[in-house]
Amino acid sequence: MVRVSRSQAYNAKKKALEIVNGKHTKQFKKIWDYTHALLRNNEGSTMKLLTDTPSIPNALPIFQWLYICIAACKRGFLASCRPYIGVDGCFFKRANRGQLLAAVGRDGNNQMFPIAFAVVEGETKESWA
Repeated sequence: MVRVSRSQAYNAKKKALEIVNGKHTKQFKKIWDYTHALLRNNEGSTMKLLTDTPSIPNALPIFQWLYICIAACKRGFLASCRPYIGVDGCFFKRANRGQLLAAVGRDGNNQMFPIAFAVVEGETKESWA
């Protein structure tokens, strides 16, 4: 039987969260590379990224929202989907809180067809617009 004190459990949780959140920070640094590669390799796609510059020198920009609509999805919806668009959102429950908003259509087999998605800080009128 292993006994773990409260302080040991707290320290282990703290280290685990640093490992997980550190990975998020490294991935955030790559978001500009990802968006540029997406636009370069998918001509006609639309992407918008908004960040806020922190007042601390050498700090990473603060993520506000990201919108992506891949050109192939846009063309596929216009060419073969029913004139129906559904929108919905779901929450992120990790260290980086926010919401994933998605716009989907219905294809000829009544299956969902992705049109666009956005990652936002919260569900507001501005984020849905």
